[in-house]
Amino acid sequence: MTKTARTNRKRPRGRPGREGIALVIVLGFLVVLTMLAVSFAVTMRIERLSSDTYLHGTRARQFVHVGLARAMAHIDNDMVSNNQFYPEGQPAGSFIYRSSGPTNPAPALLANGQQALDYIPRPLPNDRNAGWVLIREDPANAGSRVIGRFAWIAVDCSGLLDANTAGGADERGIGLDPGEVRLNHPTLPEINSEANVNNFLADRESPWRRIETLAELRHVPGITGDIRTLFPYSLAPTGYFHRADGEAREPVFIGGNAADIDWVEVRRQFEAMGAPDPSAMRDGLRFYLGQTPSPRPLNTFATERIPMINEVAVDTRWNVDGDNVVLEARVRVELWYPFVGSDPNTNAYALAIQPAFVGGGFPQPDAPAAQVVPQPAGGWDATGTDSGQFGVVAFTFQSSAEVIPDPDGGPPALPQFPTGLSFANVTLHQGANQAGPAVDAIGPFAIDWANHFVRRTDPPATSIGSRWEVDDPRINWSWDQHWAVAEARVPDTGGNLEQINDRVSYGAPDSDGTWHMYVRGEDNLETVGELGFLLFFANWPWRTLPLGGAIRLREVMDRFTTVEPGTLRHGLVNPSTPHRAALLAAFLDAPAERWPGEPDPERLDLTEAVAVAQRLYDARPFTNLSDVGEHIAAALPELTLLQRKGVIRNSAGLLSPRQNLLTIVVAAQSVLPGSGGDVTVVGESRAVFVVWRDPYDMNIGGADVNRSFVRFFRWLDAP
Repeated sequence: MTKTARTNRKRPRGRPGREGIALVIVLGFLVVLTMLAVSFAVTMRIERLSSDTYLHGTRARQFVHVGLARAMAHIDNDMVSNNQFYPEGQPAGSFIYRSSGPTNPAPALLANGQQALDYIPRPLPNDRNAGWVLIREDPANAGSRVIGRFAWIAVDCSGLLDANTAGGADERGIGLDPGEVRLNHPTLPEINSEANVNNFLADRESPWRRIETLAELRHVPGITGDIRTLFPYSLAPTGYFHRADGEAREPVFIGGNAADIDWVEVRRQFEAMGAPDPSAMRDGLRFYLGQTPSPRPLNTFATERIPMINEVAVDTRWNVDGDNVVLEARVRVELWYPFVGSDPNTNAYALAIQPAFVGGGFPQPDAPAAQVVPQPAGGWDATGTDSGQFGVVAFTFQSSAEVIPDPDGGPPALPQFPTGLSFANVTLHQGANQAGPAVDAIGPFAIDWANHFVRRTDPPATSIGSRWEVDDPRINWSWDQHWAVAEARVPDTGGNLEQINDRVSYGAPDSDGTWHMYVRGEDNLETVGELGFLLFFANWPWRTLPLGGAIRLREVMDRFTTVEPGTLRHGLVNPSTPHRAALLAAFLDAPAERWPGEPDPERLDLTEAVAVAQRLYDARPFTNLSDVGEHIAAALPELTLLQRKGVIRNSAGLLSPRQNLLTIVVAAQSVLPGSGGDVTVVGESRAVFVVWRDPYDMNIGGADVNRSFVRFFRWLDAP
């Protein structure tokens, strides 16, 4: 046996099947790993797709905000560059701006059946499309890839009535509360009956109720038609547009206590408006409020509620009494009280004169004692009278001179008569004696004797004299400038005493058209329009400060306020609105008071309110409130000037041009990056925004900007 054979022994056999089990285990493990890998891959794919969907949706929503920002920038740039204070759109409820872009088709953002229509007032524009604006990876590179696009339409809601504040006041007052806006008129399409108005107001007055959206407003009880004139929001800050600076300015507050008013600034504003005498106008306002420690200046047109020197009649006669010639004069001074609308003035007054003969041979007479002015029963109060109230104070004085003997034995000669009669002053004092302060005065002045009184050749005991009248008793201090002869050298003058003077010019063009005067006499001025009772120039009698027309003093409606500056007000009507029903609502039932508190004043009926609304509609847009008054007045030719002023005064508090309100619908899409031709949309979003914009520039950080903010925002369902 060889060595090789010895080592080639047979190996023992293992147990059958062990190798197969191991293979199964390995294969099973591989199957599990494969399943885990496939599951992980599927999960990751789902997560990737989900994250892509979320990313595209988020990107689309971000593009909506880009679209809003671009829309506001476009609107702002367009309005500023075209010097527009109100959107230049079609009438009621149509778009004013929309996006345009190179790609089509343009989306119909306000198509029938879309959710956005719930937030848009009617009527809708015929063309509701907007163009896509592309968004590129590199906005500065027009050739970079497109990653998204947006489109938008802006609808003007600036001139709609605030559904949360308009209406509800018991009556139309002086324009202090937006609740005075009348909702109960037949031209308001949404609420066309008194019952519907009551239902609407009752629902709105619930403590939890505030209408936030137009969609919600459609379901408020009382709303019976399409929403055309109402909207859930409005905002009007105080302020006016200063044309020279091109910026918003805050007005001067004159609505508090007179002691707290900045009178230096008041004068500065009158001067800036071109007032001929700004200091006198400032004093006029001070005395209109009646809160000054001393009587008004006697040589200005500032006015207090006092009887004013209005007419002077002087008669003279002479008689021979033995060896003396007695020269007698009678002076009658008429005082006129034309003030209405205040409590009766029960103050006592006394009148004093200081006469003197000029030239001639008669000694100077003694000054007559001051006379108490007769007061009407119940005090001075012209309300309800036909021509105001009058009081006449009469003075007599005399002097005697001896008859001049003839040295040749002939008849004696009369002494030389005066060449004139002078008055150092004619002064009205407050109080029952001359010791009280002077509140009105004329003089000094002199009257030519030969042309106005008796002469030495006239028969004795004949009363001859003349009478003088002033045009406007508020402007009476200068005899030479303000007074004119009504009767010259006639027997027993005074045929027109205790009547309105014949020469008054209140009926002349641009004058007041009435003798009524009004002075408030107390603090806390309610409306700026009351400045329309102030005279504004000493050389223009019966021309109180205008609230309309070409004269710049109408700017008092802008430069002064009785509302605390900085106040944010809601519910005011934009006079630039294209919605005539909204304008009508602000003027219906407006009291055409000739003065504040006039009993049972005329009120604008529906026809007159329609006329005002149409006139403002034709004249729009308006930059400042002062631009509105002349059009209100022009629409009411049947009213007197003071009544037209009353309508302006009692409506200005319900108006403000300081609002641009826009409802903007934005659609945006996220697309797969491409060249911008045919795009693959991977995400879409839509939203509606209500944006308030200030039409006035404000200097913020050295730059002029028009402030704006989003008042309301809601995501919309994609179409």
